[in-house]
Amino acid sequence: MQFSTLFPTILLGASFVAADYCTQALDPETRKSNTGFRFESVDNANWKWQSRDLQVVTTLNQNCQIHQGGGGGAFAATICIDFDGNYACWVTPAKNQVCDLVFEQNEAPIDVCKSIKNIWGWVA
Repeated sequence: MQFSTLFPTILLGASFVAADYCTQALDPETRKSNTGFRFESVDNANWKWQSRDLQVVTTLNQNCQIHQGGGGGAFAATICIDFDGNYACWVTPAKNQVCDLVFEQNEAPIDVCKSIKNIWGWVA
């Protein structure tokens, strides 16, 4: 294998982050939360929600992976996402960990990250 094809192959593999699925919160709270989030686009592939009142940062990437950490404070224990008229909640990963958000409707997966309207969180 030539170096010119080996190097991009290594980079492609390095950009993938393996993560477990986030556990869906089956009995989510009503649409109230103890922290609201401000949205910020980090770049074309990553979005960040910074708590309005606490030092909590939740980051989502284009592959619908959620990361908890940053901001110097606690982390959100549960997040809820309003997407395309639907609403679902997930238990978030431990601080500085990553998990994949998956939502199924009629046994078909829906990419919730393409149509997020709002996000809420409950801090641990």
